[in-house]
Amino acid sequence: MSNLEALSHYIHSFNEIKQLLDVYHHNFQNEIFIKQSFEDNRKEYQRGELFYNQLVESINSLNSILDKEHEIIEFFIKCKENKKKSLEQKNSLITLLLELKKDFSTEEECITKPEESENERNKKECEELLKEITEKEESMKKIKEDIEKEKKEMLSIKVELEELMRELKKERNEFNEKKSEYIQKNEIYNYIPNIKYNLLNHQIKQLEEWTSLKCSDVLFDSDRDNWKERTSVFDSKIIGNKQLVFLIEDEDGEKFGYYLNSEIIDNYISTMKTDQKSFLFNLESNGRLSEAMKFEIKDKYKGGYKLCDKSQYWLIELGDIRLFKENNKNDSHCYQNDDIFDYHGIDKALCGKKEFYNSFIPKRIVVIQMQ
Repeated sequence: MSNLEALSHYIHSFNEIKQLLDVYHHNFQNEIFIKQSFEDNRKEYQRGELFYNQLVESINSLNSILDKEHEIIEFFIKCKENKKKSLEQKNSLITLLLELKKDFSTEEECITKPEESENERNKKECEELLKEITEKEESMKKIKEDIEKEKKEMLSIKVELEELMRELKKERNEFNEKKSEYIQKNEIYNYIPNIKYNLLNHQIKQLEEWTSLKCSDVLFDSDRDNWKERTSVFDSKIIGNKQLVFLIEDEDGEKFGYYLNSEIIDNYISTMKTDQKSFLFNLESNGRLSEAMKFEIKDKYKGGYKLCDKSQYWLIELGDIRLFKENNKNDSHCYQNDDIFDYHGIDKALCGKKEFYNSFIPKRIVVIQMQ
């Protein structure tokens, strides 16, 4: 490639670089990352990351442009060397022609004048070339200064953006901490249902507080286990276990039951004896009671349990509660005997019914192992 062709190439490259910079100045130079009040922290942080990546990409592009500086400067130096060499060749040629001219005096003028004209033309071309090269050097210098300035501005924006992102991270962490603290402290947390026990969280905590134990496995669940007459697995699920909560939910939405602290030792035991740690309770009374209540045993010889065999139509007796098997579940009933349990002088404290053999319909029965 000749010098003039190479120069034309660099002029074209220079114009392309200038166009790219113009596009950059128009589209990105004045772009500023600003926090938006309507955005949440997560979306704002993601938008900030995108803006940050664009800044880094732009800085890399500007660095690539700056790398061309050395290549262009080397080309200018080579042009100057070629100019010097061309001038030396031209002067040598003039000297040779002048020596030849002595033998052709009649043609001296026609040789000399064209040579002088050619000489002037070459000189003019070189001067124009030097002028153009000088202008390009100045332009490249200005471009370099502009790029360095933009680079500093973008680095400054990068620092500000990084600081903003750190603030967003800090705000996000503070928000998550406050959210966690809020969930733990506020009552809304207590109303997250636990399907396993058919209880709300605050009801589970209430049972654990009353028994000083933790809710563990579900030994029996009427939604999944057989409790029909002659085929019931209820007794086989609970015999040999102690510290059991018998939770009943009836068709009216009431939740009540019995805590048996002593061990179930026999299928068909006839006695109702237990220990003083057993008790009846009501967790949900449809507003009848102001809070969950525990009804302690007065007579441990009559406040225990009685388990029935498979052939009988009733399931188990739990203090003042008698549960019938699924075939006859509508016969289930509770009766409030103030001589056996302490009902704190409240009528219909257990399941909304005080009269003897007042029935309720169990919707679900769950036996929970406490540990």
